[in-house]
Parts: sequence; C-alpha cells; structure tokens
Amino acid sequence: MTRSLRDHPMRIVLGALTVVVLFVLYLAYSSLSTRHDAALESEHSPTPTIPLYPSAPIMDASPALDMTNPLEATDAVRTIRETYAAAAWSSLVNSEHFREFSIFINPNFRQFSSLIEIERNASHPVDIGPRPFTPVDIRESETGAQIVTICVSADGAEYHLNTETAMTPGIESSSLLVYEVYKMDDDELAPLSAYGVNEGALRMRRTNEAPAEVDCATVPIIQQVFTHWADYLAR
Repeated sequence: MTRSLRDHPMRIVLGALTVVVLFVLYLAYSSLSTRHDAALESEHSPTPTIPLYPSAPIMDASPALDMTNPLEATDAVRTIRETYAAAAWSSLVNSEHFREFSIFINPNFRQFSSLIEIERNASHPVDIGPRPFTPVDIRESETGAQIVTICVSADGAEYHLNTETAMTPGIESSSLLVYEVYKMDDDELAPLSAYGVNEGALRMRRTNEAPAEVDCATVPIIQQVFTHWADYLAR
C-alpha cells in the first residue's frame, strides 16, 4: 500500500531539524575559517613602512655652533637643529627623498610646507643652510614634552638661481619662537621601523605655550652654510 508523507509527521520533523543543524554547523565553520584566515594574514603582514631613502649630510655645515651654550647638548635642541636642516636640505635638492626628512618631518603636520618640494623658478631663492637660531630656554610641559624657546632669524643663507649668486646676508634681526619637542607615538614610529627609529625618538611641532621672556636683540646667532652645497644643488 502506498503511504504519503502525512502518514509520517515525526520523520518530517526530524528531517527538517537535521537540515537546520547541518546549516548552522556550516555557518559556524565558515565563520571560524574566515577569522582564522584573517588572523594569519594579520600575523604575517609586515608593518607598513615608508620607502628607505639614503642619508644626507644635513649637519655638515659651517661655521661651528657655539657649543658653550649648554642647551646645544640637549636632545630637544638637537631635534630642532636636525629638523630645520632637513627642511633646508629639501629646498637645496628639491626633494623629500632622504633619511632625515623622513624621520624629522611629520607627513601629517607640514609645518615646513613653504620649504618643501618648491616648484623652481628663476626668482625663487634656494636654501643653502639651515635656518639660524640660538636656543635660550627649555622647560618641561605638563605632558612631559620639552618646551623650547629659540631666538630665530629669517636671514638664512640662500642661492639665487636667476643671478647664480649665493647670499649670506648676516643676522640683521631675530624673534622668539617656541616649539614643543615630543616623543613620537606608535603611529609615527611604525612607518620608521626600517630606519631603526625606536621608542623615545623625538620630533618637534609648534605650540601655544608662551615663550620665555628673552630679548633676542642681545642674543648672538650663528648663520651656517651647508658644506659643499653647490655639489647637491638641484637646478
């Protein structure tokens, strides 16, 4: 005698439950597999880095600085010196592609945009030395950063392409500027791993902190020129 499915309701229920259980197990396995693959990909993905550029002789300059000033020996002032030098060197060679620029210039905080990758023209001078300054005060902020006051001059050494003349006008005037020299965070350090930059490395940035009360007219400032700058000039 032929029987219909209506004669076996229990078999129908069990069959339906089996299908549901198998489908749930399939979804669970698929989810675990996806998460496992993502974990493996994350584990083996290299830390993103910037291109590894060669070093530039940015601190090879003359005349010598006044190292009798004790502030010159601090990491905070050295950071400002190297940052100014990196910005000026990028003007000289018309490029950002050197080690010191990558380390000291934060790509998300272009405080030196007026000196970086300038479109050359006959009337625009090229920096042939770092911006001249003398450190006059360092104090610590509430966050542990170093607040550095400097007397700085806009009268840096320049080369004029239109006249093919190097100008070192001397220091006619200077003004107070204040910077915060801070430890790089993980986001800044990660791309620099190829350069061996480790935790505790420093960068500088402008700050709203008040400068020390100093009369810059009484502060001597040395104007430096990169050694052999003409060998590196991008025309």
